[in-house]
Amino acid sequence: MPQVLKGKRVIIIDDSIVRGTTSRQIVEMVRRGGAKEVHLLISSPPIRFPDFYGINTPRQNELIAARMSIEDIKSFVGADSLYYLSYPGLIAATGLPEYVFSTSCFTGVYPIDIHERAREINFDIYQHQQVTAHNGNSHKEVESKEVDLVKEVSEPEVILYTSH
Repeated sequence: MPQVLKGKRVIIIDDSIVRGTTSRQIVEMVRRGGAKEVHLLISSPPIRFPDFYGINTPRQNELIAARMSIEDIKSFVGADSLYYLSYPGLIAATGLPEYVFSTSCFTGVYPIDIHERAREINFDIYQHQQVTAHNGNSHKEVESKEVDLVKEVSEPEVILYTSH
C-alpha cells in the first residue's frame, strides 16, 4: 500500500463513527503507508445517543461524539480534517420524509417511551437539530448537493471507502 499512499492526500469515506477506535486504526494505517494528509468524510451526523433498538450502542458513554467535540474527535482519530453530513442533509439525501426513519441516535428523540433508560442519557450534549461539521477552526454545514467534499479537501489523490 505504500506505493499508492506515499506523499498523497487521502480521503477516507465512512458511514459513521461510533466509538472512534476503528477510524483511528484506519487513519493510523494510512499514515503508516506514507500519506501526507488524511481527511475523514462521514456520511451521517455524529452519533450522540444510544440506540436501544438494534445496533450495538446501548450506553451513551461508549459513543465518542457524546463525550468529545468534533475537533477532539478529529484529534483522537488523527485526521487532518473531519466532516460529518448534517442531519438535514442526511434526510434530504434519502428523498424520503423524516418520519419514516429512526433517528434517535442523532437527535435523542425516541419513537416510544424509553422509561428508566432516559436516566442514562445526557441530553445537554445536543443543543439543536443542526449538526455542524468541523474542520480546523472553521465550521461548515455539510448539506447534500451543496458541497463537493472531495474538492473541500484540496483535490485528494486517493479516496478510500470503508465497509463493515
